[in-house]
Amino acid sequence: MKRMHMMTMALVATLSASALAEPPDDNNLPGGVGSRVTEPSKDDVKMGPQTPSEPGSVLKDQPVTKLAAGDQKFVKTVSQTGLQEVMLSEMAQDRAQAQSVTKFAMRMVGDHSKANAELSAMSTSRGQPPPIEPAASFAAIHKRLGKLNGPAFDRAFMRVMVTDHQKAAALLRKQTKRTQDALVKKLIADQLPVIEAHLTVALAVQRDLARGVSNTDVDRMMEQAMPRAGATLNKPGMQSSPRMHEMLPASPSSPSKDLPKTLDQPRPTTPATPPY
Repeated sequence: MKRMHMMTMALVATLSASALAEPPDDNNLPGGVGSRVTEPSKDDVKMGPQTPSEPGSVLKDQPVTKLAAGDQKFVKTVSQTGLQEVMLSEMAQDRAQAQSVTKFAMRMVGDHSKANAELSAMSTSRGQPPPIEPAASFAAIHKRLGKLNGPAFDRAFMRVMVTDHQKAAALLRKQTKRTQDALVKKLIADQLPVIEAHLTVALAVQRDLARGVSNTDVDRMMEQAMPRAGATLNKPGMQSSPRMHEMLPASPSSPSKDLPKTLDQPRPTTPATPPY
């Protein structure tokens, strides 16, 4: 009996040792097949963790579309001219004598400051920071006008305004034919009517100063000139601005039947100041 008990114990010990030596079966692990933790493959390591893309992340990574070389030069020139107009007009508000010149200068500061801001935003969005100073030639003009006051300043300032706006209008009309950039075209379409209206009024103020009239109604003329400038710009097939003399009010001594009725209205008569 004792011998039988010892044989049973030996058999149990042998079976237990055999069971411990066998590797565990995946099917018997919690979770069944596939529950064993495996090391990541080389492909998984290369790809890294996959996370959902943020909305707009693709657009943020896209490079900025810079302006073409011709558009870059154009934007720089227009920006510098705009800065010059504001600085000279601020000077005119202190030195001008004629009421019409002072009001014209106030209008220039407001309109060109707005245009400069729009131009700066557009050029910055295209990777071209705008200039912060006028062109080098501005220093001589600023110095010359800085020595003048009263009627002499009025005449000199208006000559500069006429010349600058003639050049600016010609530049914008030329560039709108050359550029292929939609943003540049939009900028020109917005600003050219304003520049042409400025030129119309500047010519009228200059002419009235020569006749001894210093109270030209700048605001009224701007209101009348702006619709015509915009209509001319948007007219199909139009390649150039209207003739400026057609947009000016008729002189009392030489009325013209060809002038627009909206501009050919007599202004209230006021005593003329002595000729300069």
